[in-house]
Amino acid sequence: MIEEIQVNVADNLHVSISDEDLVAKITDTENSFIERKTVSDTRGWLETAVAFANSCPIGFPGVLYVGVKEFREAAKDCLK
Repeated sequence: MIEEIQVNVADNLHVSISDEDLVAKITDTENSFIERKTVSDTRGWLETAVAFANSCPIGFPGVLYVGVKEFREAAKDCLK
């Protein structure tokens, strides 16, 4: 006899990350779980979302910053 077991994983997965952690990660270098994309790079957003879905351990956040590259570049220009 085959017994069917159903588990609704989505109900049990909630990853919290504080605003302070997000701000701190902006200055971190990119790695497997932190990515930055330009606003116009919509294909890159999708690829990153799929990569995070396939590679982030359960309960570990993947962080995608959109538009941060432009902001950081603009900020660097202002500091010159």
